[in-house]
Amino acid sequence: MNKQTPLFIFDMGGVVVLSFHCVHAIAASLNLSTEDFFAISAALPEWDGADNPYNVGLIRLLQEGRITETEFWQQFQRIARTAHPHINLNIPDEYLRGAASLWGAYFYPQRDRAVWAILEDLKNRGYRLVCGTNTLEAHYQYHKKQGDYALFDRVYASQEMGVIKPEGRFWEYILDSEGYSAEEAVFVDDLEENVQAAERLGIKGHRFIDAEGLKKALAAQGYL
Repeated sequence: MNKQTPLFIFDMGGVVVLSFHCVHAIAASLNLSTEDFFAISAALPEWDGADNPYNVGLIRLLQEGRITETEFWQQFQRIARTAHPHINLNIPDEYLRGAASLWGAYFYPQRDRAVWAILEDLKNRGYRLVCGTNTLEAHYQYHKKQGDYALFDRVYASQEMGVIKPEGRFWEYILDSEGYSAEEAVFVDDLEENVQAAERLGIKGHRFIDAEGLKKALAAQGYL
């Protein structure tokens, strides 16, 4: 296979786009604290915060495409009423029926222009760029509509792959699909746990802090 290395695998939220968190606003719209929201979605009587709340319970199932958003809210309400009877939760019927997306209602990420410029530079140099993202359908569709995936040769979205970071199968799926070895790939993510998981497979990882740090790291390695 005639290819230029490395294969660049970029995370989306927290790297390419900023201001992407929406759970706080969703919880507030349901008169819940963020802590109660995560406790319910984790399907535990008391969530102690020991794990990444996005990687457990109902949110994980949603990101892996194992349940629909409608099923998420139906199960969320059922868990709240059984495991958290002190919480008076009433989810609007439009979300329980799937007539509207609550996960999409407060999702308004903003593209990081400096990171976008780095992607353009890498693209112009002939590198293959793919997006490897933990996401859910409403957010995935929003990014597509906004053109946030436009510079990527392919998008590997968790809800379509059936697996999320930091599971090793996430990167193995991408590498197998792209025809690259782990040693031929570079992964950029804002979460240390994801970077470490990729590095355990032999992928060169970069923990994203800001565009300036990323640009300096890529330049020092001869990619820019």
